[in-house]
Amino acid sequence: MIIVLLFLLLCPVAGLAQLSPQQVLNIRQISDLRFSPDGRFVALTVTEPVKGNERDRNIWLLEVSSRKLRQLTFSTKSEHSPKWCPDGRQLAFLSDRDGQTQIYLLPMEGGEALKLTEGKNAVQSFEWSPDGRQIAFLAPEAKSEADEKKEKDKDDARVIDRDGRHACLWLIALDPKKTRQLTTKKWRVADAKWLPQGDRILVSATDQAETGEPRDRIYTVSVSDGRMVEIANPGRPFSQLSVSPDGLNVSYVAPPKDGPSAHDLFLQALDGGAARNATGGSIDRPIGPYVWMKDGSLLASVSSGFKSRLHKISVDGNEMALSGWPVNPSVFTAAESGVVVFVGQNATSLQELWLWDGKGNPEKVSSIQESWNRISLLQPELSLYKSFD
Repeated sequence: MIIVLLFLLLCPVAGLAQLSPQQVLNIRQISDLRFSPDGRFVALTVTEPVKGNERDRNIWLLEVSSRKLRQLTFSTKSEHSPKWCPDGRQLAFLSDRDGQTQIYLLPMEGGEALKLTEGKNAVQSFEWSPDGRQIAFLAPEAKSEADEKKEKDKDDARVIDRDGRHACLWLIALDPKKTRQLTTKKWRVADAKWLPQGDRILVSATDQAETGEPRDRIYTVSVSDGRMVEIANPGRPFSQLSVSPDGLNVSYVAPPKDGPSAHDLFLQALDGGAARNATGGSIDRPIGPYVWMKDGSLLASVSSGFKSRLHKISVDGNEMALSGWPVNPSVFTAAESGVVVFVGQNATSLQELWLWDGKGNPEKVSSIQESWNRISLLQPELSLYKSFD
């Protein structure tokens, strides 16, 4: 949040040499873009302007053909991370509308969202199984009776490296609804992705959770019995774990050697062998968000100073920059057809949704900041928040 504020304050946005703190706090933020399986819709998260000490988040929906954008959830709490069921009939998301953050299911044919998970601890992230019958999620184990008593007694004493309650991997079946734990508290799990076959889940995890050291490695976890098999030991820190559409390769962003930050895109065969740096020799820039495309290539956002652009990267390391665009792309999503929807902005325009059909220049398809631009330019001293319709 602080980095975003500093960046926006220093950059000329919407024709202003400098933004006031009030103006910055009234900018909407767009994230979590997800294409529906049939490519007709994009679900996304919109973070609203500050109200008091909070910034509400809600789920929105873009209909690609009509370019119509509408709000799906209207809770006064935080709702985010929308993900489509593989058949496209339900949209799952995270919400703290009832206290702790849990998974909710929204039927796309209409009706209210229903809470799926019921744990006492907040769900951190989740992923649908390939057949849509289960959801894997990350959450800590429930507090022990002793922990709850200490909390009730307002005893905040903690033993360093022993009292931390880190995330474990869980599974919840939808019908009948049943939850089971796949990893024990010995393991701290930081990321989880299903393999296409549905029998294993790829995770970033460490069995050195109590040391506090970044010793994460990449494992597969058997859905049937929780057995873990090490796949790779990347340079650290690494992030953005993903699986190729054919299930043969694992990808992640990491440094060539340990530290100081993730930089290059690596590919690792699931059946063994050494990891391969796919961008170290061709793109000497930090790799941002990326996605696997249906043809087995990857599309990645690459930063260069305050600018960015998308690069198409083949598995053999060849790359092609998509240049000449009027805005800098950041987060994005891609349909099987190759259509890309991304968040774009530049030094004179705020975040909006843009669509690229694979030919020519992209097209702006939203006006989420329209009321902000209009009011901030005419009456910058007024409150800039106004509902978008």
